[in-house]
Amino acid sequence: MKKSSSALVVLLFLSFVLVSLPQNGVVKAEPKKIVVPDDYQTISWAIGNATEGDTVFVKSGVYNETLLIDKPLSLIGENQATTIINGRNRGSVVYICKDGVNVTGFTILNGDTTGTPSPFFPWSTRLAGIHIHSASHCNITHNKVMNSGCGIWLYDSGYNQIVGNNLTDNSNGILLESSSGNNFKDNYIKNSYYGISFSSSGNSTLRNNSLNNNGYNFHFGDLTFRSSFDNDIDESNTANGKPMIFWVNKHNSVVTQNVGDVILINCTAIAIHYSDPSHKLERIIFTNTNDSKIIGNTNANINLVNSYNNTVVDNISDISLRTSSGNSILDNFGDISLANSSHNNTIVGNCGKIELLGICSFNTIERNNCSKHVHNAGITINGPSNHNSIIGNTISNNEYSGILLGSGANFTTIIGNNIVGNGFPGVPQIGFGLFGIEIIEAQNTRIIGNNITGNNIGILSGGSDNIYYYNNFINNIPQIRDNEVTQTFDNGYPCGGNYWSNYAGTDLYTGVYQNETGEDGIGDSPFVLSDYNTDNYPLIAPIKRFDAGMWEWTNYNVHVISNTAVTDFSFNPEDTLLGFNVEGGDESTGFCRVTVPKGLLYAEGNWTVLVDEVPVTPTVNEDASNTYLYFAYNHSNKTVKIIGTDAIPEFPSWAPLLIMLVAVMAVAVIYRRRFHSQQKKEVK
Repeated sequence: MKKSSSALVVLLFLSFVLVSLPQNGVVKAEPKKIVVPDDYQTISWAIGNATEGDTVFVKSGVYNETLLIDKPLSLIGENQATTIINGRNRGSVVYICKDGVNVTGFTILNGDTTGTPSPFFPWSTRLAGIHIHSASHCNITHNKVMNSGCGIWLYDSGYNQIVGNNLTDNSNGILLESSSGNNFKDNYIKNSYYGISFSSSGNSTLRNNSLNNNGYNFHFGDLTFRSSFDNDIDESNTANGKPMIFWVNKHNSVVTQNVGDVILINCTAIAIHYSDPSHKLERIIFTNTNDSKIIGNTNANINLVNSYNNTVVDNISDISLRTSSGNSILDNFGDISLANSSHNNTIVGNCGKIELLGICSFNTIERNNCSKHVHNAGITINGPSNHNSIIGNTISNNEYSGILLGSGANFTTIIGNNIVGNGFPGVPQIGFGLFGIEIIEAQNTRIIGNNITGNNIGILSGGSDNIYYYNNFINNIPQIRDNEVTQTFDNGYPCGGNYWSNYAGTDLYTGVYQNETGEDGIGDSPFVLSDYNTDNYPLIAPIKRFDAGMWEWTNYNVHVISNTAVTDFSFNPEDTLLGFNVEGGDESTGFCRVTVPKGLLYAEGNWTVLVDEVPVTPTVNEDASNTYLYFAYNHSNKTVKIIGTDAIPEFPSWAPLLIMLVAVMAVAVIYRRRFHSQQKKEVK
């Protein structure tokens, strides 16, 4: 018993001794404060000698150096205005590649021009005042960054705080690449090309940021990449002093107030009707937004991405569509571009150049003015883009070609365009198109009824299986260049070919072989264009195309070949009559050759042709689709009437059915009301 008690006493004594002894573990150094230039002459030297968690305090002065921060520490300037780090255009000024770095209170200048790659600044360095590379939980606050490639550039970096910085006169204010979950607050961004730019970067929060006089206040580098739009941006952010709108999943709303940028995501039935001429590069972005309208906006760069069935009308703005179909782009002033599978869009009545780039098919480009563009064609389609229609446009005085069809732009229809003075005649330029129409390796193109006048070269006829007819080629020098490729330059007889201002043939004969006595408006001899191409049925006078109207979704055109001016065309289906005026000098012979679609107007038996109410007998030819009427008269101002026996109905075939249906419904409604009224009387 005594032995047990003694052992217990010894154990208690030893425990007390062990507890009382000092512990011999690893002791972590307390964070220290390093002062520049008191402790070290340069900031770089101070950072190199700092340890994790230290604070490097920099007194006022100008420090001509670039910094690599590869450990968690705090870099603090004494006074933002007077503590200046000048990178001298040798790459990024402050390069952060470690979590938990704080930078505050500096003016940072001249982060531009990549230096030679080295272990200190590897190839991945970005041109920026402050570049955060693969780093998180950093705080960049109350700095002024100027004259840099980017003010602040985040790459593969998340959960950082960017607060209260002044970013002025940089190429880009803030750029995010593959960087998500960051917080941007109270930053001032001015005079940059992009204010804040997102590329594959989402889930960030933006509050109270002020963007002013930037080329694009908000920019989304890949408009088709959804994550860039998954950011929390509210109206506390301003563009040129106006709140910006960033709506997600909003419907049936109207934007009319004085706002800056408008960005809509997954919205429907939104109307934007807003005009502000004070700034030229505000922006409207639709992504996954449908059935909405953009009306009457001034100087708002408009972008549609993955958006359908929208109407963009009467804006002064450049317009871009990416992967967007079924939209109507109407009566706008500005350039229009389509790309990335944008189909079935209607582009009508706009003023500006038009480009279809990459898999854009079944689009209609009609009645636009695409003129006076430097270093550009008026209309460009690059493949693979098929089945597009270019109809009735004015395309003039562009430095390069009027219309350019690149490789793969197949099955294009080019009808009734006025293509004048393109390629800057007489000014040779190497490597660029100088043509009215330039076709490069495109196939199955139909070029019909165009006025191609005074271009440096009328057409470049490349590709294969293309057909040209009813075009006027007037005073182009030369008329065509065919690259030794055979095409089709007429539509056979009796339809005919094209008018060439340098064709010197006569018209004394008619018929397929032009060996039958009588005139028909077609030259008696073929017009040899080159060793590879011939117009077998050249027209003897210019041809003019008239729009007779649309019935049951079919457009009908009447073409008139004449050596006199033809004006005031009209078509009256009720009287089976089409008419026009001809104007020419006295005492000479005029003629007309009129192409009338059979679906529009037809005669069972003889046609009636009246010239100033005097009957004339026409020469009549026909094919499966058209009737061709040739007649002559003495030149002077006259009125021509052509009368058939059968015309297209004044109303489409479905219209009577619709009228009957409406009438039946009206009768049903009236009967139902009377029935209910009678029931009420019986109850009383």
